[in-house]
Amino acid sequence: MAAVDVPPLTAFVVLGAVIGFLAGLLGIGGGMSMVPSLTIIFGSRGFPQTHVVHMAVARRLSRSKSIPSACATIAPSPVRPGPVRP
Repeated sequence: MAAVDVPPLTAFVVLGAVIGFLAGLLGIGGGMSMVPSLTIIFGSRGFPQTHVVHMAVARRLSRSKSIPSACATIAPSPVRPGPVRP
């Protein structure tokens, strides 16, 4: 069977949709499925094999929204407790 060359943007969009669906369906973290998938994609694109896992982990962490939202909930609130006064 011949190898099909898929444009990178298409591959990432399809991968994101599949991983998002699986994460919602199974309740697993997206990184558990995303990092191995990105490793395969980066390896097939000709990147050095010594760097593909590091690139996949860095790519996954760079798109993580959990770190900023966790920091926002830990930050102290500037609002004093008590009733609201006009």
